[in-house]
Amino acid sequence: MGEETVACGHVVNAAGAWAGQLAATAGITLPVEPVRGQVVLTQALPPLIASCLSTSSCYLAQKRHGEILVGSTTEHVGFDTGVTEEGIRGLCRGAVGAVPALADVGVKRVWAGLRPGTPDEMPKLGPVAGVDGYVNVAGGFRTGIVAAPLMARVTAQAIVGETPDVAIEPHRAERFEE
Repeated sequence: MGEETVACGHVVNAAGAWAGQLAATAGITLPVEPVRGQVVLTQALPPLIASCLSTSSCYLAQKRHGEILVGSTTEHVGFDTGVTEEGIRGLCRGAVGAVPALADVGVKRVWAGLRPGTPDEMPKLGPVAGVDGYVNVAGGFRTGIVAAPLMARVTAQAIVGETPDVAIEPHRAERFEE
């Protein structure tokens, strides 16, 4: 916010792949780094995959309009969101290996996004020791998009003094210092 100061009782760091950088502005070490995930979206097909199919090289999910989402790479390349021929070809090979009927399907779109990675691939949740009012909700990595509602709920419960529905102590950022 530039030179403006905003006063508040709590700061919730839910900055995704940028959470480590945001924490650093408050003098907090938070081991969260960006992890690039490249993704392929195929042309639309008739129903082919009923649920999410996960293999050792990729996962596949057919969308409502028939496109098949093929994901995703796991690359520690900083904040680079570019796609690479190697990454896309690897995903396509994995998809065809899992579902041979995809061999002649066209690619509609490719992209890459950044996930918030941590050393143990587990989220960092809860208040930060020694920094009153600072709370982390960071490092969801692959499951963050699915677990976000629960992480938000237990964080809100902790902030207002309620007992969280799920214990957040195992997810404290300080566990890396112990």
